[in-house]
Amino acid sequence: MRIRLILYLSDADYAANLENHFKKHFSDKLELYIYSNRDSLENAIAARKADMLVLDEGTAEAAGNIGDKILTAFLVADTSGAFPNEIRKYQKIENIYKILLNLYADRKGNDDAYKDMFRNSSIYTFQPLNGGAGGTTVALACAKSLVRQKKKVFYLNMEDLESTCLYLNTEGSYSLDDVLFALKSRRGNLAMKIESAVRTSADGIDYFYPCKNPYDMKEITAEEIKTLVRALVSSGQYDAVIADQKLCIGETEIQLMEMADRIFWVSDGTEISACKCRRAEEMILAVDKKKDTDLYRKIEIIYNGFSNKSSREISNRIKVFGGFPRYENAGFAEIVDNLSKLDVFKQLSEEMEKME
Repeated sequence: MRIRLILYLSDADYAANLENHFKKHFSDKLELYIYSNRDSLENAIAARKADMLVLDEGTAEAAGNIGDKILTAFLVADTSGAFPNEIRKYQKIENIYKILLNLYADRKGNDDAYKDMFRNSSIYTFQPLNGGAGGTTVALACAKSLVRQKKKVFYLNMEDLESTCLYLNTEGSYSLDDVLFALKSRRGNLAMKIESAVRTSADGIDYFYPCKNPYDMKEITAEEIKTLVRALVSSGQYDAVIADQKLCIGETEIQLMEMADRIFWVSDGTEISACKCRRAEEMILAVDKKKDTDLYRKIEIIYNGFSNKSSREISNRIKVFGGFPRYENAGFAEIVDNLSKLDVFKQLSEEMEKME
């Protein structure tokens, strides 16, 4: 289903630019109608030919006769609160589209949402075995590696104190806060709310900007995690969802591990990591027995920053997926980039191609 959108704007040049961009980039999401005659506009709205109307300051008086017959947004030079649903007109058109989508999602219910075509998506979760092992570094490297291999990837950071914004920090109006509100309130359309909140990094990785207050991450339930990941997978937009999470056995963490196709434990091969690995193995085996899950079978180890001097293999029971060398005197972004260029994650891309 496409959103039927009417543009009734006084600035003809701006309207033409908006129309061209929408048709070029969002033709599968928007069905556009352009009006310059007020009588024709009112007839179209009366006939329920559209879902949403966009006016500007020069055409705002038309809203007087329309009332609440249609969801209306106003493009303005500066937001002042003079109109409902104000949108700054001088910003990236992609942001304008996402704001419109967010407004529409608030109005529409989950049951009358558009539905995208389903396609298989792989779910991978990354968990550091010990502090400094580089779980986030390796998860982001995996995401970037898959994007390099022409895969569409969503990076989902579920850590309480995440550091996503150090690497993924593109412009946008919405964040994970908005998605969590939609999940908890069950208001509006979740699929559209997600699409409006998604940001895309310069590398081509999709993600949510972090919650303003990290405490909100503690409020997420296992059922909400399940709903969110299912929505990402069933959108048909992604070949892979990469989850970055801590290694523990809370209900939300177990839920995400249950949904994962693979669970990657990231280790630096140190004595501390080996000790924690043994304890983590026993912990997961106990979870499998108590909850009748099958988590242990999915676990594979990735060695990161492995050193011949201080590192060794930490388990003879868990399969090793691959490993990365240590990079001295390199920053976070540089290390992610270097790891993503190696062939460690090529196997995942090949498996995805077999699924298609």
